Amino acid sequence: MSRIIDFDNIKINKDYILARVSEAEIFEHYLKHDFQLGKLYKSPLRDDKNPNFNIYKLNGELRYKDFGYTAGNCFEFVRNLFNCDYPTSLQIIANDFSLAKKTTQVLQERKPNPIIEELEKFQKKLIPVRRAWKKIDFDYWNSYHIPLINLNNERIYACNYVYLKKDIDTMFMWGQHLDSDPIYCYDFINTHKCYRPLTKNKKLKWISTTTAYDVQGLTTLPERGEVLIITSSMKDLLVLKLLGYNAIAPHGEGHNIPERIMDSLWSSFDNILLLYDNDEAGKTSTRRFIKNNPGVSPIYFPEDAEKDISDHGKVHGLEEARDLMNKLV
Repeated sequence: MSRIIDFDNIKINKDYILARVSEAEIFEHYLKHDFQLGKLYKSPLRDDKNPNFNIYKLNGELRYKDFGYTAGNCFEFVRNLFNCDYPTSLQIIANDFSLAKKTTQVLQERKPNPIIEELEKFQKKLIPVRRAWKKIDFDYWNSYHIPLINLNNERIYACNYVYLKKDIDTMFMWGQHLDSDPIYCYDFINTHKCYRPLTKNKKLKWISTTTAYDVQGLTTLPERGEVLIITSSMKDLLVLKLLGYNAIAPHGEGHNIPERIMDSLWSSFDNILLLYDNDEAGKTSTRRFIKNNPGVSPIYFPEDAEKDISDHGKVHGLEEARDLMNKLV
């Protein structure tokens, strides 16, 4: 049910507006041009160098989709265009189409959306909104043989939305779940890392408020063990655990693990191995990590294998990945 706000004692809501102005008129007014259903345009929501925005009809309703960013109806479009909440979007439309004689407050000028241009400024806090697991999630993670229960154990969950909060008055939506573009959150209690594995926009694949001390997999390690493998990603970590190995991962191959954490790991494990991707970037990062952490032994995938253990398991099956790891360790 629409939230109702009072302008001049007139009850203004979604139904009131759509009885007087069409969805198409609202889209055209704020796009500042006519549109054709399904045709791609440059997005008015961000600095879009390539056409990545269209309007389509679903179940009789006009909807927009900004590929790699967000989607919704005409009211959600206005809300994202003006970086405002839903009641304010109703207020803007009512004022611009002269549906009420006066309003409590009107945004006269659109604020630029900083999601891509100034992303770093809005990473003080991430607010992920959880959702239940869906078939799309099972299909994606199962392609790597990773059960959803293993994600729960590592505090990984699916998201409907992810918001960026700079301060008490400034919050923006970083991403919204689509079945073609799901979002996952790695929860480190006070910090978060959000991941969109299927997005075509590399700038929006990751966002994080983590620090070097938020090492992936660290909190689920046993107190004692014979071998620990440091790998390059959470996905590789999860596959290594499926294969029976203890594993952790920094937030990227270029990241070092703090000395204090390494000292703790040496007190718990007899051998620490490093397994990064077998491409040039992975080999360079391996040399750097070994130089900074004497005693850690590198292991390398053969050239005819996939670039990492998760891809190898996906392509060749879990048992072949197990055989390969048993030969390397």
